[in-house]
Amino acid sequence: GVLIDANQNGEGKTIASVYSVRPRPGAPVSTPLRWDEVNERLDPRRFTMASSKQIRAARKNVKQAQRAATRKRTIAHLSRSTRRGLQEQARRGRQRGGEPGHALENRNRQQLYEVARRAGIPGRSKMGKWELIDAIRDRR
Repeated sequence: GVLIDANQNGEGKTIASVYSVRPRPGAPVSTPLRWDEVNERLDPRRFTMASSKQIRAARKNVKQAQRAATRKRTIAHLSRSTRRGLQEQARRGRQRGGEPGHALENRNRQQLYEVARRAGIPGRSKMGKWELIDAIRDRR
């Protein structure tokens, strides 16, 4: 849900978003809580700015995402025909209610990996969808 504080609607007022650092001693963080977390032992001072270890981990994740985007490993950078094929596969999967189809082409990579695992196909973890299909067909 969203909390709108009408008292903050005025000149010179500030608004705090979720998990934003507040301009107070100790750098407290605006932290959402569930009602079951609110009790007499609740100490707002424990909700402070993230530790340096957490900050380094977050920066590392951002850098990894930037590198992935640079390598164009996102759906948006795939060719139009490839995106159309993925959309068609997703549409067929929804029509089946998420259940795998009989044909190998109607299954996703994870489902094919399980078929390959049961068949004992080596090197399956490094194979893509179509390589798994070929390996499964060769094994049959």
